[in-house]
Amino acid sequence: MLLAEEVVEETTNQATEPTITDDWTTRRVEVQRVITPELALVMLKRVIGKNRKLSPSKVYEYVKLIHRGEWKDTAESIKFDATGTLVDGANRLTAIVASDETITNDVAFGLPPSAFVYIDTGRNRTANNGMEMNGVRQYTKRTTGAITWILRYLTLGSNGLSVQLGQHNGKVDNAARTAFFEKQPEIADGFGAELKSIHLPESVGMAAYWLGCQVNEVKTKEFFEGAFSGANLNAEDPRLMLRTAMQNIAARPGKIRPDVPMALTLKALRAYLDDKTLTTLRWKPSNGTPRLVDGFNIPTEDTAEEKAGRAHVRSVIASLGV
Repeated sequence: MLLAEEVVEETTNQATEPTITDDWTTRRVEVQRVITPELALVMLKRVIGKNRKLSPSKVYEYVKLIHRGEWKDTAESIKFDATGTLVDGANRLTAIVASDETITNDVAFGLPPSAFVYIDTGRNRTANNGMEMNGVRQYTKRTTGAITWILRYLTLGSNGLSVQLGQHNGKVDNAARTAFFEKQPEIADGFGAELKSIHLPESVGMAAYWLGCQVNEVKTKEFFEGAFSGANLNAEDPRLMLRTAMQNIAARPGKIRPDVPMALTLKALRAYLDDKTLTTLRWKPSNGTPRLVDGFNIPTEDTAEEKAGRAHVRSVIASLGV
C-alpha cells in the first residue's frame, strides 16, 4: 500500500486535516500540513535505510520545543521521493510521536530518488542561519555570538567558557538561541563602537553586559562606561584593569583564545560589582568560569524530568526500529 493511500485512510475521519493524493510523480509541496502523532507514525514507515540514524539528542530538543509551544514551521520541509520513501525529516516526525502533540510542517513530494544525496549535506548551518530559519529576522553576527556566550555561561557550569563548541557538551542549539532572543530581544541593543574602542569583541561585551545587568544594572552600566572612557580611574580600578588588559592583548601578535576576553571581562566586572580593586587581571582555563554572583549557576546535570524525557525518546526510537 502506498503511503498516500495510508494517509488518506488515517485521515478519513479527521475533517480538519487535508488529505494527500496518491500522485507521487508530481513534484509539489503541501504547505502547513497538519501532522498528528498517528500520521507521523505512518510517514515513518517509509524510511527504507537511506536516512542517517535518528539522533536521540536532536529528537529530544525538538520534543522540548513542541512542549514549550516554540515549534517553528520553517521552510525546511519533510521530504519524500517519487517512490514514497521518506528521505528527510525522520527526527522531526519522531519528535511528534514522542511528544504526542500535533504540529504543522511543510511536506514535499515527488523528489527524484537521487535527491537524497544532496539533502542536508555540505556546510553545517551557522548559528545565524539557524536563528533566521527559526523566524528571527532581527539578528546579527554579534547578537548570535553574545547569546552563545550567555547560554554557555548559564548552562555549562565551571567550564562553560573554555569548553570547545565541537564537543557534545559544548554545543549551543540554534533553537535555544532563538528562544532566548525571542524572550530577551534587548540583547541586540548592546554596545557597538564603544566596545571596539577598547578592543573588546562585541559579542563578549554584549554578553557580559546582559549578564551583569541581571545582577546589578546600575553598577554594570557604570562599569562599562568607565572602561570606555578610562577617565579618572585609579591604577587598581577593575575598569582600568580591563581596558589595559584588552589593549595589551590587541598589541600582541597572533590570535588570542576567544574565551580569554570573556573571562577577563567577567572577572573585572565581578570585582567592580563587589566594590573591590584588582592588582592584576589574569585568567587561564584551569581557573574555571568567573561567576558574577556565587551560586549564579544552572545545574549542568539533567534534572529528573530531563532524564525521564531522554529515556522516553530512546524508548520511542527503539520501538520504531528506524
